[in-house]
Amino acid sequence: MDIRPTQLDELNELGSFLTEQGMPRTADYLHWKFWQAPDECEGAKSWVAVHDGRIVGHIGIIPTRIYPDKGHAPIPAGWFVDWMVQAELRSRGIGVFLLREAAAGGCLLTIQGSAETQRVLPQLGWSSGHGLQIYKLNVRADSFKPKRNRLTTLAAEAAWRLYFHPVHISAPRGWTLSDGDADWSRLETVMQRIEAGPRGTGSFFARSTKCLRWHFQAHPSLRYHLLLARDPSGPCGYAIWRRGQRDDGTPMGRLVDAALPADQAEGWSWLVSEAVSCMVQAGAAQIECLAGKESALARALLRNRFLARLPLPLWMSTSLPSADGRHHWQATFADSDIDSAARS
Repeated sequence: MDIRPTQLDELNELGSFLTEQGMPRTADYLHWKFWQAPDECEGAKSWVAVHDGRIVGHIGIIPTRIYPDKGHAPIPAGWFVDWMVQAELRSRGIGVFLLREAAAGGCLLTIQGSAETQRVLPQLGWSSGHGLQIYKLNVRADSFKPKRNRLTTLAAEAAWRLYFHPVHISAPRGWTLSDGDADWSRLETVMQRIEAGPRGTGSFFARSTKCLRWHFQAHPSLRYHLLLARDPSGPCGYAIWRRGQRDDGTPMGRLVDAALPADQAEGWSWLVSEAVSCMVQAGAAQIECLAGKESALARALLRNRFLARLPLPLWMSTSLPSADGRHHWQATFADSDIDSAARS
């Protein structure tokens, strides 16, 4: 078996391999993700495991920076994406070899929540210091389909009527929202406001206007929508969402990323409710979001009647400085990782 960087002429084969393993990817998408990232987003890497001339495994890294706490300089980091090993070969340690090769470059993070991840990383000395959670909101009763008897189904639908519907939260005084899709170039002003404000419990992966626009505005699928929030002082926050569908065809929405100054609790709840409203109008039957368990975003999701469904530990490599309980990760825009974890 050979583990090496992915070659451009292997992208079609790699896309087919990932798709067959339940992670749909195309050659064009992989080229965009790992070879076309601009400026501070560049540095994405991709490795494959090859056995008998065939690709049997893959791992990728998307670079980022993290802020350990206010007043500390950002730390170069990254997260793992598209980590996959051929199903019948997963007991042979190929995933571990891929991980070791990728981790050799420095301090890294991963939000992958598969059973293999949770088994392997502790053995390699990684620690799970922070909690992430997938939050779900069932907007329609037909999005909640328990595979049990009629009585259970009726009970589930009754629970949905009580708990699983959107709420309306009024805007804080003087706050407004962009009408429809906002101009992505206006993100610069928003990011300056957030950077200048208190971090507090808003510790987060570094973002920049250029990075956000590359991840979402320039994404090959073009499925992402931007909402901009304004308070009396000007643009102050954003929410990015997209439409999609589950494997059974149920239409869904995903709140991919959101940001506001950390001390704007009421603004967070209102911004989430407005994003939910947009996704409901777009036909979503179920809405998902990934957030840190004790973050401002998580509190806003709970107020909007989202329920915490799938826990995802935020694993940290041994080269990353240890963190204490004061750090609450806001969210991550590694959108594909939610799909991977949901299938595990």
